[in-house]
This record gives sequence, structure tokens and C-alpha cells, in this order.
Amino acid sequence: MRATPLHQEPPPHLIGERINTQGSKAAKQLLLAEDYDGILQIARDQVEGGAHTLDVCVALTERADESAQMSKVVKLLSQSVEPPLVIDSTEADVIRAALEVCPDAHYQLDQPGKWPQAVRCSAAALP
Repeated sequence: MRATPLHQEPPPHLIGERINTQGSKAAKQLLLAEDYDGILQIARDQVEGGAHTLDVCVALTERADESAQMSKVVKLLSQSVEPPLVIDSTEADVIRAALEVCPDAHYQLDQPGKWPQAVRCSAAALP
């Protein structure tokens, strides 16, 4: 694991958006099939393509276990690829689940209804 600046020189900062079930039919099909090796391959392809961070969204209307899916995917990716992950969800419990399995994540969630004051996931500092 290494720290990754979120400001890139030269710009722009490239976010890999292919592990997003809302915009990628392939990611949606892989998650519905619970094909985590396929998800990992998408992540690796994006890293090889130059992505500085990877967006992760696992929301599916066909499933009600977004938190569990997010935990599995974040744990797998954080152990397998270097770029920091961008946790993408509208649900606070899903974000919490992701942070709980993210190695080296530091956050404060002891005040209900408030977002963490500081988060570091995959050794990337987020404001």
C-alpha cells in the first residue's frame, strides 16, 4: 500500500468508473452473478489504462444486499489493486460497511447523521 495524492500533476485526476452498476452493464452482470474475479479484472484493466482512483458502486435494484456486496468488493479490491477506492453510494450504511473493511481506514462515525471528519482508505487522504 502507498499514499496516492488526489491532485495529479499534470492534471487531470482520472477516476475509473467501470465498477459502477448504474453505468456499466458488465459490472452489473458480474455482480448479479457474484463473479468477483470478473470485477477484479475490470479494476486491473482500469489501473493499466491509467486510472488514479477507482469508483465503486454496487447498487442493484435486483438485490437488497448493497452493504454486503460493497463489503465484499471493497475488501477484494483494496487487497488486490493499489489505487484508492472512491466509495459511491447514496446510503450511509453502505459507506460505513465499505469503510469497516477497508484496510488502514481511519474515520469517525460516532455521531449519527454526520459524515466522517477524516477518511483514509487504501492509504489515500480524503478531505
